[in-house]
Amino acid sequence: MGLLHVPTLIAVNCILLFMAVVTYLMILKWNPDVPGVRHWAVGNLFQAFGFLLLLSGTTLRPIFTVVCANALIIIGYYTIYMGFRIYRGKTAIDKPNLILFLVLLALFVTALINLTHSHVMNSLALRSSLISMVVACMCFLIAFEIAGIPLHDRFITSGFAVLITLHGVFNLIRSAVTLVIPDTRTLFEGGGMGRIAFSESVMALFALTVGYVLLISDHLLGQLRRQAEIDYLTNAFNDRSFIKRAEMAGGSARRDGSTVSLISMDLDRFKKINDTYGHATGDATLRHFSSVITNNLRPGDILGRVGGEEFMVLLPETETPEAFDIAERLRLEVEQSVMEIEKVRINLTISLGVSSAPRGEKPFDRLAKESDIALYTAKKGGRNQVAVFSTGG
Repeated sequence: MGLLHVPTLIAVNCILLFMAVVTYLMILKWNPDVPGVRHWAVGNLFQAFGFLLLLSGTTLRPIFTVVCANALIIIGYYTIYMGFRIYRGKTAIDKPNLILFLVLLALFVTALINLTHSHVMNSLALRSSLISMVVACMCFLIAFEIAGIPLHDRFITSGFAVLITLHGVFNLIRSAVTLVIPDTRTLFEGGGMGRIAFSESVMALFALTVGYVLLISDHLLGQLRRQAEIDYLTNAFNDRSFIKRAEMAGGSARRDGSTVSLISMDLDRFKKINDTYGHATGDATLRHFSSVITNNLRPGDILGRVGGEEFMVLLPETETPEAFDIAERLRLEVEQSVMEIEKVRINLTISLGVSSAPRGEKPFDRLAKESDIALYTAKKGGRNQVAVFSTGG
């Protein structure tokens, strides 16, 4: 009998389809915010309905079964492809590509209808070959998107992409073999190509289900790592993770001979805001301040919260004059920003201290101490200003 026994194939496919649908619905329920998860669930539901239609081929009209089932399967692949685009941070699909897909889908359905009605001897072989070719193309598109996903474990990305690529290659080979050695018998009639196709569908469904679980697990682990590194209130890096990045930037500066600069900053009279308006307003002030700073940093600059109202900005590959200009721009942006809570306008100012380490020659502790000294100088000079550390005092 074996695995290629028709009742066994149908039973395995039905069980796996049921398990896959349940898995996708559970993923969608528990992790609705994972990018692309809705498209994955919908895409696999399309595929499941498509396979179920094929399995019902003995009771329904062949034209309805063939056209609708395979159209649903192709739409499912395309929806899964959109899900991977979203997971990579892209738009689901742009309008021209969507129009192109709809045109190609219409041509695909038209070809299936013609080949199903055709009385040519090898029309079934041509139809099967066409379906395999389209599935192969969709697999290659999906594999391309998977390969670009920046997972924490590259082995997952590579293995998943290779698996989907092999799925596409298998369909290409099947497309060619179907034309060379046409087998007009369906799965229910014991056809060899039908058995192979349904055996391969078991592997494909299993691979996609496991792949989704791995992707979502990696996404959730990434979120946990981020929560461990990010200050929950201001969305800036916390003290520990900021120091780690500063030390890495110092190491890079030593290797390439560049200068790394550090800005220490402090909200002026923050205690008075807390005492006057309460801690809730104080927290809102910190969030507002962090947002203003973050929106005015360059790509690669890093904001960290190292104390209550004390923040630092790491500036890789930045000389002292440029660091001073950046600090002055940040000071002006905070001063000019609007902070209103319950119809009360609060004017914010900050004091900043700048220090630099040419060729990364200073450890972070020394660089931070120098920027703190400069910050104290700015506060002593009247606040709302920038001071640069000088060895001459």
